[in-house]
Amino acid sequence: MVDYGTHRSFWFTELPDLASSPALSGKQRADVVVIGGGFAGLATAINLRQLAPSIRVTLLEAEHIGFGASGRNSGYVWPRVTTYGYLKHLFGLSRTREVYSYAARSCRYVEELISEFSLDSEYRKPGAICAAIEPRYAAEMRAQLSFLRDLGGVRELREMTRHEVRAEIDSPMLHEGFFDPDIGYIQPAKHARGLKRVALGLGVVIHEMSPAIGISCGPHRVEITTPGGQLVADRIVLATNAYTNSLIGLNELGVRRHQYPGYVHCEITDVLSERSWQVSGWRAACGLITAGPITHFMHRTSDSRIHWGCDVYFDIPRPAQMGPEYLPDYSKIMGQHLDQYFPALAPVRPVHQWGGPVALTPDGLPHLGFVKSERVLLAAGCNGNGVAMAHLNGRTAAELLLGKQTEATTAWFVKRRPWRWPGRLSGLPESRSPDKVSAVFRKTPPCHLRHALPPAIFAPTRLVAAGCTPSIGTLRTTK
Repeated sequence: MVDYGTHRSFWFTELPDLASSPALSGKQRADVVVIGGGFAGLATAINLRQLAPSIRVTLLEAEHIGFGASGRNSGYVWPRVTTYGYLKHLFGLSRTREVYSYAARSCRYVEELISEFSLDSEYRKPGAICAAIEPRYAAEMRAQLSFLRDLGGVRELREMTRHEVRAEIDSPMLHEGFFDPDIGYIQPAKHARGLKRVALGLGVVIHEMSPAIGISCGPHRVEITTPGGQLVADRIVLATNAYTNSLIGLNELGVRRHQYPGYVHCEITDVLSERSWQVSGWRAACGLITAGPITHFMHRTSDSRIHWGCDVYFDIPRPAQMGPEYLPDYSKIMGQHLDQYFPALAPVRPVHQWGGPVALTPDGLPHLGFVKSERVLLAAGCNGNGVAMAHLNGRTAAELLLGKQTEATTAWFVKRRPWRWPGRLSGLPESRSPDKVSAVFRKTPPCHLRHALPPAIFAPTRLVAAGCTPSIGTLRTTK
């Protein structure tokens, strides 16, 4: 079990503690067992019961519902997978458009769930400004805007001059950009708890604090062992995402090297007064996403805090190591970044910092389909963009299990043979200190990954910063 310490996800700290569903005990039977109590696992269980109410569905969660990325994320409900330019490079424009269409449907599906079940998710859709943080990145921003328009769909993207950007968010760091209205936000912990309530109401049996410590797949059934009991099922769904590598028997399950965990870190301020917002220059209700050697993402929470994160602070652990989930030295640098964006508020210090793993796939797409046999289905790998995507992946997983032919189950990227990470990735050195992190991310790609990974994956997905130092004030580059 993972110790929260003092840095569990902030979204849970502002909620009352709830009693967990009982851990699995004794020997039980189910038609389908879903392993993983995040958005994907909950959506799979919910849809199975909605589509086939007679099916016995049990969900196992190693910790509590929403413990993983589903309860730690920034709450962005947006139609994004990885970077669409990367997907176009790999698969062509037509297939990339199909991926975008799926991602856009996933956002609408989240909205439908919230409405249908009256979920208290604090959902709002103010959009976001995407802005360059230096003039030299403006061309990149314009190219991104043009490409997003080419993807099709209802995209009312509005180009903005620097003056227009700063009329909304008056930061000295911001230059020209565009406004994307198709970005919404949820409070992820509240949302996860709401989905749990829906699942229980539909008859899903949920066992928390029940890690799967053994999975045995036979010709006629699957047996799952936990510390307190055993489940026998016809089929299982692995909705374990970044924690998939910790499952016992990866080779037998057929899921080895489908994804790799990368750690991302977030922070949040105390509640800001109206006066502080006026002083900051952040007048708009929308969020902010930046383009530059470092990508920052930040938004105003429903209770008037600034939540932010930065994609340069990824940490890639050894395969068997899934912690620590919070690295305090990152926060010092991230706090300095916020001061540079809003110097009138400086020093603004976070009241809470947290982090955790997200599932990264080498092809930038979720891995969704049967593995080894039709008794094991994998739904994992949203590359840090799974708030909306995981929900639709869950519905698609349920449709696959029931043999339904739908627009989602027949999509080209579902049930395909996905790319896998090369075996040498398992030999990565760990990086746990600021000095090591600085060394790892000083080059693009990191020197120890240069020959292990597809070269194109880093620049478009921005998993690392292109030759940047921790300071973004002048965007200095290292030699």
